[in-house]
Amino acid sequence: MAVTEKNTEKNEGLYFPLAHRTESASPEQRVKLWLELCPSSKVDLPKGTLSLTTAEAAFTNPTARPVAPFVKPPLTLDYGLRVYVAPTTFINRNCVILDTPVADVRIGENCNLGPDVSIFSVSHPHVAGPDGKRQSCGKPVIIEDGVWICGNVTILPGVTIGCGATVAAGAVVTKNVPPMTIVAGNPARVVREIDPSEGWTRPMAAETLEECMDL
Repeated sequence: MAVTEKNTEKNEGLYFPLAHRTESASPEQRVKLWLELCPSSKVDLPKGTLSLTTAEAAFTNPTARPVAPFVKPPLTLDYGLRVYVAPTTFINRNCVILDTPVADVRIGENCNLGPDVSIFSVSHPHVAGPDGKRQSCGKPVIIEDGVWICGNVTILPGVTIGCGATVAAGAVVTKNVPPMTIVAGNPARVVREIDPSEGWTRPMAAETLEECMDL
């Protein structure tokens, strides 16, 4: 059931520090900015664990445990109060999380979000009240571990995307996505299941421009 949102002020400036910070910022600066945006995503590390690093910094240091996700700016949030993002997740450019203080947005471990992804946990009723206004109402959005959200995807309130699923580019997700499936379209529908027996294939990689041209 939707929960009515009452008397809570937005912080319209939440996204600006990260949006305007250059990508050359140190891991320490990125972690500080992320925790300012999403204090609910703070990770408590065991004593002695290397901290203050982000997911991309941990790529080159296997002993480090990230405490903040790899986020490419700009990122826009409404509140950030109930946004929980695992530190092993990657968020590409222009992500918009239209969140609310009355419903969680949770993104699990090892997820990949493409550019221009929009996540909405707030909505309005179809019929206005007696005063002609539509109150805001919130429903949680849950993205489980290992999910790939491709570019320009919109995720609507109340949706859970199951572990290991892939959401194709441009999809509009209006209902729950089963684990280990690929969904596409508007509204998003299952196009096939992902068979774990397919196995993992190392992606093609290039280190030089010449190698890129050969792919």
